[in-house]
Amino acid sequence: MNVTIIHRYFWPESQAAEEPLMLREIVKMHLSRGDSVTVICGAADDCEEIWRKEFPDKVFIKAFRSPVDRSGPMSRRAINALRLLTRSAAEILSSRRTGLIYLFAYPPGVAALIIAMCRLTCRRTKLLFSFQDNLEYRIPYYPVRVAYRAYNRFCISHVSMTMPLSEEMKQHLLSTVSERSRSSVAQRITVLNNFYSEHVNIDNITKEKVYDIIYAGNHGPGQNLSHFIEVLALCHITPKPVVVFYGSGTEKHNLIQKAKHLGVSIEFRDPIGRAAIAEEIQRSRFGLVGMIEELPQYAFPSKIAAYGCNGTPSILLGPQDSLMGCWIEQETLGHSIDAKAPEKAARELEAIMSQSGALPKTIAKRAKDIFGKERFIASLTTIINDLIES
Repeated sequence: MNVTIIHRYFWPESQAAEEPLMLREIVKMHLSRGDSVTVICGAADDCEEIWRKEFPDKVFIKAFRSPVDRSGPMSRRAINALRLLTRSAAEILSSRRTGLIYLFAYPPGVAALIIAMCRLTCRRTKLLFSFQDNLEYRIPYYPVRVAYRAYNRFCISHVSMTMPLSEEMKQHLLSTVSERSRSSVAQRITVLNNFYSEHVNIDNITKEKVYDIIYAGNHGPGQNLSHFIEVLALCHITPKPVVVFYGSGTEKHNLIQKAKHLGVSIEFRDPIGRAAIAEEIQRSRFGLVGMIEELPQYAFPSKIAAYGCNGTPSILLGPQDSLMGCWIEQETLGHSIDAKAPEKAARELEAIMSQSGALPKTIAKRAKDIFGKERFIASLTTIINDLIES
């Protein structure tokens, strides 16, 4: 079978979330099945030699040169999205035998146009839509938000299968579909979470704990880190917990100022590489996952996987009665504390900090069962087999 993967970034790019690193394993999985794979992407560097060594046979990577632009100006992102679209359209129209196309929600618009082109040309190609991040909550203008919801609705209604990261994301997507079509569309949505891409030797996870709480990720409004600082200010913990925040973002300066104002001791550090942050996570007793109340229906925080696979339990600061809050405790990956009531959250955090908790190896093994590469590949293989047989 001929497979085409369309994504703005591809391995070995490591500065654009998890997808580029995961795509390498997806390509290898298809090669093991005897498929040929075409990847259409952008690349910040000349990776031709690396790609040839990694994929010697039956992989054709068609890339345009462009730096990572996820935090760049909208005009640059739009131009690169158009470059991705035109290259993808040319490839699909020139190949009459593509059996499966991987599409992604980012960059917005590309997936819908590819879907429309495939349907208008009456192609029997199976379309697999990986829904990693719903940008709806970031859109401030109501008309644009409505248009974006319509875009998502069109995509999930016309692809062969949609793969969101959580049940809450799935339910929100279905809420955009009319009741008449909802049952049919629901049968073509299956939850598939990402796997943690860093290799972790569970037997070698460090037992030395230097920090009490670590946060690793974006410092933006969606993470609700300001609320965590307020909660920490209300805690009565002796000695004071050692807290470190790694990352950058639009709210970082305000967070630093707020921590100083409230007398909360947090060391703010710049972002570091994936391997280095994995080592730092292992040195912390807990990992913080912050989110605004509505975020679980739009995204699944990959930090839960990163913390868990490195043997560190999560502290989820969010809606305690949410599916995600219940899930993280049921899976023994951490604790959930109430984001709506700071005083209550402070008491809950004090109780959590007083516990010794599960052994790092126990947490890492459980996380690997959920976020391991083998589990991901097995689930994806089942989805593809079902699509081919349908």
